[in-house]
Amino acid sequence: MSKLATSILFCALVALYGQTSDVAEYCQALTGELAACKNHLAECEALRKDFTLRSEDRERAIATENAKLKAEIQRLLKKKQALAEEKQKLEAEQQRLQQNHQACLTPLSVAEQALEAKRNQLPKPLQETMLPPLQGDNLSSRLRRFLESIDSIRNFDQQLQKPVPTILTGPDGVQREFKLLYLGLTTAYAVAPEAKIAGFGIRQNGDWELHWRQEYFPAIAQAIEISSGKRPPALLYLPVPANEGDGQ
Repeated sequence: MSKLATSILFCALVALYGQTSDVAEYCQALTGELAACKNHLAECEALRKDFTLRSEDRERAIATENAKLKAEIQRLLKKKQALAEEKQKLEAEQQRLQQNHQACLTPLSVAEQALEAKRNQLPKPLQETMLPPLQGDNLSSRLRRFLESIDSIRNFDQQLQKPVPTILTGPDGVQREFKLLYLGLTTAYAVAPEAKIAGFGIRQNGDWELHWRQEYFPAIAQAIEISSGKRPPALLYLPVPANEGDGQ
């Protein structure tokens, strides 16, 4: 039996037994309070249901967010693993490049030293245009400088050069200015037009040797003027070094 039914029954019994009006009023007030309690309970139940629904919605949202976070964590872990593997590959590649760098550095240093040791044996105009080898660990820059020097030597050897004024001691022991024309790396022709002196030089064992011949003056003087652009090209017979001594 509910509390409301018990209250009503109690009030009825009191009325039957002729209790005072105060008891009736009390029962009436109690009935009103019970009704209010019932309404309050209904409101609480509605709030509970609303809270339950809100909690379920919140739990579903949290579960969805957790699933997204777990998926993102897995993606980041895979990316981290991929980056670690890439780092290992780069470290291995760097080590290989360092080994190759060291392997190339030694022969390049030897080649640079050998080329620099031969510098004094090259024609002076070529010496003046060649830059000294670079220093340091920048292998590509050093190799580029070395190859530029090799190209300069090759071009000088293959191309006709312009005569250069050079102070030389002539066959008469007098120092004067000669016009010197290099033909390649090992042959040069010298002429002093005013003194009518001419000769050719050859490089032997790293040193230049001059051979003066008066009869060579016309041909060498003409070759100097042609290479200077003072007269048009012509077929000339110039003295060339032979295996032993001079030759024509």
